[in-house]
Amino acid sequence: ISISWLQDKFIKDHGQASSVVKIFSFVSSILLMVINYLIGRAIRALAGHEKHGTYTGYFTGMARKLNMAQFINAAFTTLVAKIIITTNFNDDKNDFLQQANFYSSGGLMESMFFVFITGAISTPVSTFLDPWYYLKLYQRYRASKDSKDLTQKEAHDIFEGVSVDMSYKYSLVVKSVLLASFYAPSLPIIIVFSIIGLALLYWVDKYIFLRRAALPFSLGSELAESMIEYLEWSTFIYALGNLLVVYSLDDHTGALAFRTVPKIWGWVDLVVSVI
Repeated sequence: ISISWLQDKFIKDHGQASSVVKIFSFVSSILLMVINYLIGRAIRALAGHEKHGTYTGYFTGMARKLNMAQFINAAFTTLVAKIIITTNFNDDKNDFLQQANFYSSGGLMESMFFVFITGAISTPVSTFLDPWYYLKLYQRYRASKDSKDLTQKEAHDIFEGVSVDMSYKYSLVVKSVLLASFYAPSLPIIIVFSIIGLALLYWVDKYIFLRRAALPFSLGSELAESMIEYLEWSTFIYALGNLLVVYSLDDHTGALAFRTVPKIWGWVDLVVSVI
């Protein structure tokens, strides 16, 4: 909300052409990623106190929380911020969704454009450049030079591969698909960014599983089946994003672009997607 307020103030004072407006959008995308990371750490720390009977139940419960928290934060935080800051109720437009700055410079779609670009690149890169892995490499180097003070258990811990959090791996994929579904009607190019990001993440994860990771816990099918159920909601999320476009998109005259189209079809689309 603060970044949206600064953007709106800068646009009013200096116009929309300034690159500073885009810098604000880029900073907002980085902030969203940092907050999502912190949410993930907090959820995983709290999930450690839950009493699950199996590792499958533990990872499934954690993945569900990660999916919802990270998707809601990424999809709706910036949306709500733009509505709160840029809505001008003295405007001639009657629909508050039209009054909000969604499509022009410094608007919602510009911010989300940067979110998808940074996400497609930074998520695979940060996964590959895991600082805990390189810390373990340093510990192995030191242990190979002087191991006389190490117990057998300490040596095992240092030379064992890194552990893999399957709930986090699943949540990254589910969050990416749902987020792309919501904003695809407004920004079709983000489908391309998401495909690139998921492809890079696939190869990075494959490398980590084969070359770095310890053997994961043996998991049942519950986790995969639960995540597939989340992916099935992408149709509904897409229809919801389509409604946002129908009610907010302006044409070149500033009027509602879909004013001649019966909006009932958007709602029918939503109902069919649920079915």
